[in-house]
Amino acid sequence: MPIVEIVRFTGSDAYVNDPLVLKDAVDIILRADAWDSYDHHRSFKGHPNFPKLISSLAPAHSDGPLDVQNVDFDQDAAPALNAGATEVVFLSPRAGVDLEDFLAAVKTLRAALVEQGVRGIALGESKEKKGTWVFVLGWDSVQAHTETVAKGAFPELIGKLLALANADIKHVGLTKYV
Repeated sequence: MPIVEIVRFTGSDAYVNDPLVLKDAVDIILRADAWDSYDHHRSFKGHPNFPKLISSLAPAHSDGPLDVQNVDFDQDAAPALNAGATEVVFLSPRAGVDLEDFLAAVKTLRAALVEQGVRGIALGESKEKKGTWVFVLGWDSVQAHTETVAKGAFPELIGKLLALANADIKHVGLTKYV
């Protein structure tokens, strides 16, 4: 599966009003040679169009850094990324937590979510930030997510995971440019 690049930033007013301000950046990426690996991504940083790519992102974000993380997901992330609402969760195991315990809690939660019909779910470790795991989940809507995780075993399963890991959770509606 291809590497998925996730870029986090605080959106500018221009981006909030019209996500198509990213069209120039997407066009540059589409004209670049496709990359299937993290090494392909890293080599693009030396490409003559890389500075143009970075400057073309400026209208979309307000002051602050771009957080770029590449993830090699364990399953196809497309169903989660193409859903009505995409939940992106950055998880970092807490100090002293055994990685196997953390991954077991993720696996248990994941299995329960699949049973409830989540639209897509994938997990992978960030290439840039070792020890940070990225979980993408597809939902029909943010409300569907909220309603699902509020019932049954989910509060307990989520509580167990959050006892083991710090989490930064965001919901986004992604725009498909191609």
